[in-house]
Amino acid sequence: MISIKELAFAYQEAENVFSGININFPEGFNVIIGPNAAGKTTLIKCIFGVLQPKGSIFLDDKKLATLSTSEKQKIMSYLPQTDDNNVLMTVFETVLLGRLSELGWRVTAEDLNMVSKTLAFMGISDLAERKLNELSGGQQKIVAIAQTLIKKPRLVLMDEPTNSLDLQKQLELCATIKSIIVKEHISFLIILHDINLAARYADYIAVIDKNGRIYNSGDAKTVITEKMLADVYGVNARVFIDVSNVPGVIPLNSLRET
Repeated sequence: MISIKELAFAYQEAENVFSGININFPEGFNVIIGPNAAGKTTLIKCIFGVLQPKGSIFLDDKKLATLSTSEKQKIMSYLPQTDDNNVLMTVFETVLLGRLSELGWRVTAEDLNMVSKTLAFMGISDLAERKLNELSGGQQKIVAIAQTLIKKPRLVLMDEPTNSLDLQKQLELCATIKSIIVKEHISFLIILHDINLAARYADYIAVIDKNGRIYNSGDAKTVITEKMLADVYGVNARVFIDVSNVPGVIPLNSLRET
C-alpha cells in the first residue's frame, strides 16, 4: 500500500531527523513505535505532505509528490495529536465538514444522510446534537475519525490517538479502528507509544530507533523482542506470549547508567 524509498528529512540546517528510510506498509492496521524524538511524527507528516522530504513515497501506484493537495486529501486523512477542545460546533456539524470538498452552495439530503449513516456506523448517533467541547477525549477521537470516514479515504494517518485516554477507551478506540478496516476497507498508519497495545491490534509494526532508522518491521511476534526493547528503548524487559498468542511486555528497569 505505502512504499517509501530512500526517504530523508532535516529541519532547516539541522542534522537529518532520518535518512535512508525504506519500508513498505501493507493494507490494514499499521503501527509505528519508537522512543521519543525518533522522528515518528515527522515521518507521518512527510507521508501526508505537510513536510517535503527527499526520496519517494507511493500510495499504491501513485507517487504522492506529484499529486495536488486536494488530490492527496481525497485519498488520505491526517489526524494530528493535538486536540482542539474549544470547538463550539455540534458533532453532526463537525462530521458534515468532512464533506467540505464535496459540498455545494447548499447542503443536500444526500449530505445529511451520509452524516447520519456515518454517526450510526460509529455508534455515536446519540451525540449528534452535542457540542464537541462537551465531549470526553475518547468521544472526540471517535468524532474525528467519523469526520474522516465520510470522505472515504484510502488511508488514515493518526498521531498517538490514544494519548490522554484511559485504558478502557484505548482498547475501545483500537477495536473501533480494527472494525473500520474490516468493514470499510480503509487502512490506518498510527503512531503508538503503548507497545502492548500495538502488539494486540497491529497487523504490521515498524520500529524506529533514536537515530531515525528502521530497526525492524513485521508482525508483533517478529518485532517485539527483549533485544529490541534493550537496543531501541534502553530497557531491560521480559516478553511473553499470552493465551491469545500475542506478545506482552513487562518492563523491569532502565539500562541507562545513573
